[in-house]
Amino acid sequence: MSSVEKTPRLSISHVVAVIAATLIVAGAFMPLVRVPIFEDDTFFSLSPVGTGGLFVLALVAVHCAFFRRYDRLLLIGALSLAAVVYMFVRVQAEQEGVANDLTTHMANTPLKSLGLDLVFSSQLGYGWYVMASGGTLLLGVALLAPRLIMNMKKKEEGWVTVRPVSSADRAEQPDTKTERAPDPS
Repeated sequence: MSSVEKTPRLSISHVVAVIAATLIVAGAFMPLVRVPIFEDDTFFSLSPVGTGGLFVLALVAVHCAFFRRYDRLLLIGALSLAAVVYMFVRVQAEQEGVANDLTTHMANTPLKSLGLDLVFSSQLGYGWYVMASGGTLLLGVALLAPRLIMNMKKKEEGWVTVRPVSSADRAEQPDTKTERAPDPS
């Protein structure tokens, strides 16, 4: 009799977690704020330490996905989204502060309108969307993967879903129940 070693399968949740972690890290280097004359601000240029934290979170997310620690993956997805929201609020507050400074310090100069036009012509870059989609994918994997694994285990063990046939049976029983399939032997 030969012994068969069961190797762990690479599931869709692993692949999605790796894609999500890649999106989080890649989004940190994509433009978050675009100002027409100046260079684009990225998460890395605004917060190098925060980018390092996101990189560590992405590595831990991949590790947790491969070892099926979905509760920790939920926390990592929430933390990465919290970092994106924090940076968004910080950038918006900074932009508002710059606009207020320009109006007070350049009140009677001809360059006031040029400065305000420059501040208000800044746009949000696409890095926000990339990072937020990565965090959202991590949350999705954390919430959906345990259910998928449980359903696959039930299927492998021979569990089937039995539905009642008549409406009288439906009134007495819940909509579905799970029971073990009869042994064919």
